[in-house]
Amino acid sequence: MKRGLFITLFLFVIALSAFSVACSSSPKAKEYTDLEVVHQWVKKNVSRTVVNQLVLPTTCEEVENCEISWSSSDPKIIDNTGAVVTRPEETTKVDLTYSIKIGKKLVKEFVLGVYVSSQSLEEVEEELSMM
Repeated sequence: MKRGLFITLFLFVIALSAFSVACSSSPKAKEYTDLEVVHQWVKKNVSRTVVNQLVLPTTCEEVENCEISWSSSDPKIIDNTGAVVTRPEETTKVDLTYSIKIGKKLVKEFVLGVYVSSQSLEEVEEELSMM
């Protein structure tokens, strides 16, 4: 009885190890890891507050063969390149959807909410200088 349990447990550990090695070395696993790296990089490097213009990256220096494309939920306020087209009357949230493409296959979309200020940086600086 003990021998049968031991053999079953041994075979299970061998199968689990083989599965783990196969999954971790597959290109898909690396692509998904790269996808998360790019996603976290975008969240860290793209400002969520827009006073003048927003710089929207189209590549990520940390991952090779990466392309990032952008789309604005309100292109009348901020366009797909991050340029403020029309200054809103009050600070307004605009969702920017970005697609990450790694290599030729993997594409994933994320949404980043940004707040477009009703005042430009110059207007804010002028207001502060009057205080």
